[in-house]
Amino acid sequence: MIFKRLNIAIFKSSRGFTLLETIIALVVITAAVVGPVYLITKGIFSSAFSRNKLIANNLAQEALEAVRVVRENNVICSFLKEDASWSWLQDSDGAGSLTGSNLKADVTQIDTISCAGKSLPNPRFSANCNEFLKISAGGQYGYSAGSDTIFQRCVDVTQPGSAEGVIPASDIADVTVTLTWNERGLDKSTVVKERIYNWK
Repeated sequence: MIFKRLNIAIFKSSRGFTLLETIIALVVITAAVVGPVYLITKGIFSSAFSRNKLIANNLAQEALEAVRVVRENNVICSFLKEDASWSWLQDSDGAGSLTGSNLKADVTQIDTISCAGKSLPNPRFSANCNEFLKISAGGQYGYSAGSDTIFQRCVDVTQPGSAEGVIPASDIADVTVTLTWNERGLDKSTVVKERIYNWK
């Protein structure tokens, strides 16, 4: 008799889950797993975008600095040569103007300006900015060596055409650097703008 009651008690306690209990348990487990997995995936993609945005901003700033180097060297050259006609926006080869659209700024390729027996190094600016930047084994971005990156960089240097107070229009230039890249099928871009002046 005691064994019969024990068997009945064991049978009643091990009857298992109903279908409804199983479905609810699966929903709870799925909700507990999907949330963190979604957050981790979103965090990884967000991290990649932040990294690319940071690289793009630094590359844009680098091109802006390259324009400033050309400006500084041209001003120095006009002093050394004592030549007031030497343009502060003269291109690195000393023949043309740096003003233009869709310029390619290459800081790994250096041209020189020869001024009164001195050579002033200038980053190279050329047409057609549609090429992808490359990164060398040493981590330097340029166009001549290394593996392709996802970034394209275009520089526009324009003169506004109107004076700014006492500063003549010929002594003002607007520099716009645009970095574009494609990330997971979406086009991304960052733009850096600055107004520079002829300080001589």
